[in-house]
Amino acid sequence: MNPSFPLPTFQKILFVLFISAGMSACTFDDSGMPPVEPFSKKEQERIGNRIHFAVLAASGYDLVPQVPPFDSTLFDLTSEWYTQLTAGIQKDISSPSSDRWDKDRPWIVTLLDHPDEIAVAAPGGYLYLSTGLLSALDRESQLYFVMALEAAAVRQQVAMNRLIAQFGTDPLRRIARGVQGAGVPSANALTDWLFSQAYSPSEIEELDASAAEIVCESSLFSPSDLSRVLDLLDENKWWKIHRSFPGRGADWKEREFQSCGTISTVGLYTQKIQPYLP
Repeated sequence: MNPSFPLPTFQKILFVLFISAGMSACTFDDSGMPPVEPFSKKEQERIGNRIHFAVLAASGYDLVPQVPPFDSTLFDLTSEWYTQLTAGIQKDISSPSSDRWDKDRPWIVTLLDHPDEIAVAAPGGYLYLSTGLLSALDRESQLYFVMALEAAAVRQQVAMNRLIAQFGTDPLRRIARGVQGAGVPSANALTDWLFSQAYSPSEIEELDASAAEIVCESSLFSPSDLSRVLDLLDENKWWKIHRSFPGRGADWKEREFQSCGTISTVGLYTQKIQPYLP
């Protein structure tokens, strides 16, 4: 058939249907580009593993040694609370069985021996707390909320989205596949990102609310005690990662958080945390 001749009507219909089907199979975001395929939870865990090894090797922070008396005090309590807090998240029963967190892989707490107030979680659930932050708090319910905020950043994938914004999708896919060397962020670049990222006010508000829900879902602690955290932690440092903003926390008492427990402390913080801090 000469291509200059008009297509018969039925062929025109087939052509239009073919094009329409192709367009409907691909959705676009506001930029006009197809959305990035999300990272699976297993990929996020592998990326978190790489970041954790980078922290141990290249972060420049000294670690609190997991030896007596710190193993049975600082490490036991922070690990116990973080495990309790994240147990429901790790079960992940609301997600399809093909994309869930590894329930047999613990979410590890690493303690940094540093005076700055630092609390940050990497994708996959690794949590980093500094002795400076532990020193600034005075109740286990306050630390529990700090942990919940970090767990929320993992569950809501806010931390992962920030990581993608920093390094791009392809380099992170390479990390998830176990690629080393060229084409992937260096250990220094990963640790610099981890300890210097900043969340936007809208992200912080989302994480505040999510953290209060996690506290209520996983413990008897009361969310009404959480506003005390804002008073204790330095507004200018804000854990070196969660940049605060004017008015944050001003409406905490008016927020309608889920009603849950009433415990604010049981004394373990003053007995087994504070005495072992520098």
